[in-house]
Amino acid sequence: MRPVVLLAFLPAVALTAPPEVDVGGLCRDLAWTGESVSATILSECRRWEAQAQADLAPVWDALPSGIRRHCGRITSANGTGSYKALAMCARAAGMPGPGAPHSFP
Repeated sequence: MRPVVLLAFLPAVALTAPPEVDVGGLCRDLAWTGESVSATILSECRRWEAQAQADLAPVWDALPSGIRRHCGRITSANGTGSYKALAMCARAAGMPGPGAPHSFP
């Protein structure tokens, strides 16, 4: 019996991922106590940012391209980026929150 290859018949779909954001600077700034960097705050900031990135990933491609461009620009305008800020911008534009259906009208 010959193996059947069905992948050749699947349509090619290019998904758009959220923009790459370097949250290191933001988290270091937030964790700076004036004398040193708080390891606890730094760790929590990175965890929050990773969760926001994970929340964005499955719905980012469904956002209209204009919203993706707009949110990407404003969340990196000051030189540091934040997935939390990117998610807040996208939610303000209509992206569902975590746990909500991943679709747009």
